[in-house]
Amino acid sequence: MRIAIVQTQPAPGGYPDNLAAMARAGAHAAEMGAALVLFPELADFGYDLAAAASCARDLWPRTAEALGRLAYTHRLIVVCGVALPTAHGLTNALAVWDKGGALRGSFAKMHLFRTPKVDETAVFLPGSTPVAIQAGDIRLGLAVCFDLRFPELFRIYRDAGCHGALVAAAWPRKRRHIWQALLLARAAENGMAILGANHTGDAPFPLAGFSAAVSVNAELEALGEAPDILVAQVSPATAHLDPTPCRRKDLYGAPPSLCHVLEL
Repeated sequence: MRIAIVQTQPAPGGYPDNLAAMARAGAHAAEMGAALVLFPELADFGYDLAAAASCARDLWPRTAEALGRLAYTHRLIVVCGVALPTAHGLTNALAVWDKGGALRGSFAKMHLFRTPKVDETAVFLPGSTPVAIQAGDIRLGLAVCFDLRFPELFRIYRDAGCHGALVAAAWPRKRRHIWQALLLARAAENGMAILGANHTGDAPFPLAGFSAAVSVNAELEALGEAPDILVAQVSPATAHLDPTPCRRKDLYGAPPSLCHVLEL
């Protein structure tokens, strides 16, 4: 499967501009032969938490229609970071549209980021269910930004038969080295591909860019700091050195998979 990883320069709070930019990038991804396009975290609001908190519920129908139209027009699976309203509150989500333009489900960020300057817990509810998508013979787990720091989630996806994972992020420039290290680590320790779409630019804070695709053999290909698209191939191929069969389940156990799979 050819997957387009879109690196955007967001307009924080610039909702119409962000939707228009995603439409253009999606069209370009289709021209590049992609079957699936991945956008970064909270791409609709440019990772503007205040704008998401105040506007997401009212604007969600417009967001869903625009991204569904993108999927339908270009026959793409669209996986996009959005502020998704639920009956209980907002989630920082990866939403999934199939090639027919139908919204098929979502993954809610499980590990919300919290510092004195940025507090996602003031805006969003955390998710509790790992979610994977099945497209043909390819199965891909979903994660959002800070989730990347928690290897347990990716091990659940590996045990659920995933060939890779899609990560949407708004990763800061000052921790770019950690972004790349964790992408490589999650690939190497699980013998599966890890694809990360990140924002770039200087707002709402300096963002790292360097969206990347890491193969099952932990080979990394990355963009720079400019807005761009990276197309990667994900297949059912196994790693040359897959460490997972050597796990000592007798020492630390292996909990049953809790992963929910969306069949596309």
